[in-house]
Amino acid sequence: MLTRRPSWRCSRIILKYAGRDATQAFEPIHPPVVIEKHLPPELKLGPVAESNSIDLTTSILGITYASPFFICPAGGSKLTHPSGDLALTQAAGKHDILDWVPNNSGCTQKQLANARAVSQTLYWQIYAMEDLSVTENEIKQAIALGYRAFALTVDAPRAGKRERDVRLTIEEEASDLTEGDEDNGFASGPTIARSHLYTKFDWKSAVLWLRKLTDT
Repeated sequence: MLTRRPSWRCSRIILKYAGRDATQAFEPIHPPVVIEKHLPPELKLGPVAESNSIDLTTSILGITYASPFFICPAGGSKLTHPSGDLALTQAAGKHDILDWVPNNSGCTQKQLANARAVSQTLYWQIYAMEDLSVTENEIKQAIALGYRAFALTVDAPRAGKRERDVRLTIEEEASDLTEGDEDNGFASGPTIARSHLYTKFDWKSAVLWLRKLTDT
């Protein structure tokens, strides 16, 4: 319909009511035959299944979960609630969704493993440190605690420049987490401190490295 009524005004109205009942807006302006004339039968919405019959279960790496999404490995959850990742792990267990634990969690691997529900699955995020032995020990500990899979983060060898943080002067409120003591606004460097990461991986070497540490 958008291609048949390409004007800005028509497009705006069509998009405004897309997926909604537009009867009250339609009837005062158009005769009933407009729909039959311009909209072929195959484009008309048929019967809609009852919402209680929808199955949202999905499989991630061979494990079934109740919903097709998971809690991403993002640190800083204690900034929003004192329980931090502990609460996220418990919520994931309660609702049978995947909790992918962040490497820079405010809780230890063991604390989160102990907070699991029966048969709950946890995955672990890996930041490969410049001294790989540190990360290897971390992975071995995660395996011993029952973590079932890993995410190797490779897109952030150096912290990004988070301009919104600069605007909100978060670096001033959490100065112990920032790099440097000078406030140069947008001229300053990244505001999130990060340890030196291993930067020599390619796809093949990263997979081989992980495989030698696991049983897959």
